[in-house]
Amino acid sequence: MARLFQAIALSEDAQARRFILQLRGQIQVTETNCVTAFEEEIPDLIARYNGAAEAAGKDGEQVPDHCPVCTAAARRFIKG
Repeated sequence: MARLFQAIALSEDAQARRFILQLRGQIQVTETNCVTAFEEEIPDLIARYNGAAEAAGKDGEQVPDHCPVCTAAARRFIKG
């Protein structure tokens, strides 16, 4: 369970860094950012994660070229 949380934390860190770079000049007030995150971004991440988990189950041990959630390159994957 700890490995899962560590992987999620690393993914969130990478995604947050990418998201910050994309948001330059578009940052809203905290309330607006929270609404956007909980109504749009989190459901999208859950859907992409579930799709990736299903694909991984079908492909066996095949490693994708990049993370479908945070878009990190495969070379950044940490084996648990």
